[in-house]
Amino acid sequence: MIRIDIVPISEMSLLDFEIQLQINNFMNQFKKRVRIYVEKLGFEVVYLYNGGLCVRNKNSSIVFTPLSKAVMSCQVARQQEEFQFQIDKTFVFDIIDRFARGRSLSKYSPKGKPLTLQEYIDEEGSAFEIRMLHDQVKNGTAENGELGGNHYIAEYHQGILIIYDDLMNAPTNVICASDMK
Repeated sequence: MIRIDIVPISEMSLLDFEIQLQINNFMNQFKKRVRIYVEKLGFEVVYLYNGGLCVRNKNSSIVFTPLSKAVMSCQVARQQEEFQFQIDKTFVFDIIDRFARGRSLSKYSPKGKPLTLQEYIDEEGSAFEIRMLHDQVKNGTAENGELGGNHYIAEYHQGILIIYDDLMNAPTNVICASDMK
């Protein structure tokens, strides 16, 4: 028999309850962005019992296991290599991008923080394109495709905006398109 302790809401402060809801919502949005991005790249995502994620195809896999709110363990298994390292959670999308492109992760060391929407706009002069996409997302008329760019590239895909460096210098980022302002 499984015992479940239910804490009455009256014993939980309203603030604690709201904070827990926000954390759960954030994690659900994060996992949704990961799933959409992974499927776009032709991989499969499996959610693990410990809150972790496994990204895999028939020949390789990468497992992300949370160690804290901000840090994850990353275990890579490819044909003839297997290793593990720790990363800040903000670099998960960059690692998935590099993994999918067949880039080595054995000496992974990101150069700076993941790209932001503002960096893309500033570098590519794409404020108009982002405003148009924002309106299309809001109206439900957005279509999958690249917004373009010369150095930084942005691509809309099923509710997410993927921002990456064409030269693979800056870490890739994936944001929820509905969060664009």
